[in-house]
Amino acid sequence: MPAVVALALTLTVLAPPVDALADRLLSVHMVQHLVLGLWAPIAAAVAVVSAWPLADRLGAGYAWLTAATALHVGAFWLWHVPAAYDAAVRTLPLHVLEHLVLLGTGVLFWTAVLARSRTRPWRWGTAGALAALFVAGLGTGVLAALLTLASHPFYDVHLQTTARYGISALEDQQLAGAVMWVTGGLAYLVAAVVLFGRWLAAGPARRHTSPAPVVVAGEADGAGPWIATRRASGGGS
Repeated sequence: MPAVVALALTLTVLAPPVDALADRLLSVHMVQHLVLGLWAPIAAAVAVVSAWPLADRLGAGYAWLTAATALHVGAFWLWHVPAAYDAAVRTLPLHVLEHLVLLGTGVLFWTAVLARSRTRPWRWGTAGALAALFVAGLGTGVLAALLTLASHPFYDVHLQTTARYGISALEDQQLAGAVMWVTGGLAYLVAAVVLFGRWLAAGPARRHTSPAPVVVAGEADGAGPWIATRRASGGGS
């Protein structure tokens, strides 16, 4: 079901009516970017971590989560640099690449967040996932603020395309920034609340559970029993 939701969202914003309007209005283009970079990837990531065991193994380390967060935020910034954005709207292959990058880095980020919280849900797993959500929300929020609070339009490609819809290019840009600020921030906030609530609900049960230690006999250096006990209790998670 999550995979179907992700596919439906993706196809909806890439359908000709929406895609054609997105070429004329930055605000609509922003909705397209948010669906491809945030909302569809959330659904896709749920499907990935549920069906792909390797995702949990990758989620056990910070490297993947850190890289995924940087790529996710970086993709949003890259494709909203005026020169890159204008070029993507004017050039179909570049426009396709833009969408693929947003979608791909979005799936990577949300898979890393969910895998991290699933693999290590009790201590630093959830903390790491929440930190990634905070950084991503802050990074995209600053971009949204720049668009919303700007005193002049950034994108030449929309200077002559918004008047027919009754708004100026600057008003369209400010609306796009507001859409990103509110709906984008909502995605990270909802995810953080869900993960934190899950941690609150499951944490006490975990803390009051004492796994039986597993002692390995025959270790000459005396380190073997300690290592085995740590592994049995999920040490470091």
